[in-house]
Amino acid sequence: MIAVVAVAAAIVAAANDMSHTLKLVAWLLGLLAIVGAAYAAYLYFHIAGSSTPSYLTLQITQPKLLGDDKAAYAKYQAVMNDPNASNEDKARASILNAGAGAHVTGDPAARLDDVRRLKQIVTDNSLTVYEHVDAINLLATAYNDSGRDKAVFQEIYKDAPFSAFLVPNDPQMSALNLAEWSYGLAPSSEAAITVAQLASGKYFSSPNQSTSTVASYISTAEDYLKKAEAASKAEQTKLPNIYQKGERYLVYRIWRAITIGRLAIEAGEPYKSQYRQEYEDFFKYASALPSVHGKDEVFYARFQYARILALDNDPQTEKQQLDLLAQGLNGISDSYSFVWLLRNEHKNAPTVIWSQIQDMTKVSSDFKAAVDKIIGNN
Repeated sequence: MIAVVAVAAAIVAAANDMSHTLKLVAWLLGLLAIVGAAYAAYLYFHIAGSSTPSYLTLQITQPKLLGDDKAAYAKYQAVMNDPNASNEDKARASILNAGAGAHVTGDPAARLDDVRRLKQIVTDNSLTVYEHVDAINLLATAYNDSGRDKAVFQEIYKDAPFSAFLVPNDPQMSALNLAEWSYGLAPSSEAAITVAQLASGKYFSSPNQSTSTVASYISTAEDYLKKAEAASKAEQTKLPNIYQKGERYLVYRIWRAITIGRLAIEAGEPYKSQYRQEYEDFFKYASALPSVHGKDEVFYARFQYARILALDNDPQTEKQQLDLLAQGLNGISDSYSFVWLLRNEHKNAPTVIWSQIQDMTKVSSDFKAAVDKIIGNN
């Protein structure tokens, strides 16, 4: 990068007129943006090391970091329709685009297309383990990101080798199996923190578990929470100025807050003294991101935080979080995962989550009004 800048500066210095110099300066700034995006692309690909991302996928990375999903989605479509794009370019573009199509079009069915494409990437032996790992990580969270869409769950596990990871009628354990598979192929913060949050969530989703079963889930959550922290630090060391702006770190932060919140109820200290600050730090971080994904994760995190506050017997702070959630939900489009979650849980009621949502509407009238508007009850 230094050599590129030096050469460009020499050319500028040698320019004979001001207009030519200005053109070269503009060119230099554009070049620096591309070089910077090259580093940013490592947020999505080959954090453990591999080949440099191509210019085609950099064109998707740049608008995503700026929160412009429409531009990123258009670039993705251009890559997929480019006869000269390599198989690896298309795989990387698909990984980058996962979820963006549904956000841009507002059509939840776009999630199914993402799942099919990600499964193709995982089973494509011409690709590296890093593409495989990134795709598996996205598959492990696809059901949750879709707002718990049953069609998405069925699509993920309906054929080999993915069917081997299916635990019938148990989306959490099925996804946990996928995340453990990913971590075994190549450790990443995303896979580790996904295992941690899923294991911690089993305490709440399956009533009447034995003490030994609960202890096993807590142990798994604590183990992978530590692995995720170590992996995240290693990833940040490789990209100290860029890592925290990307979706990989966003996923780590939200699942970390949720895991620590659940462990506060399941295991007590030291998590009970940590979880409130962990959530507040997450809100501050994610709210500053320009991406739609960041805003969506704030919605989901407030919902999860309110659940823990209710179990921690703090209805006042629970109401504050639900009021803030309702405020954020007012006037948003149908393209958000949390909107789909409310609609899917209402459609599939009775469910454990819908019962929790109903309990929350009794705590916050603002939240009730927002939910009723989204599900069409007003």
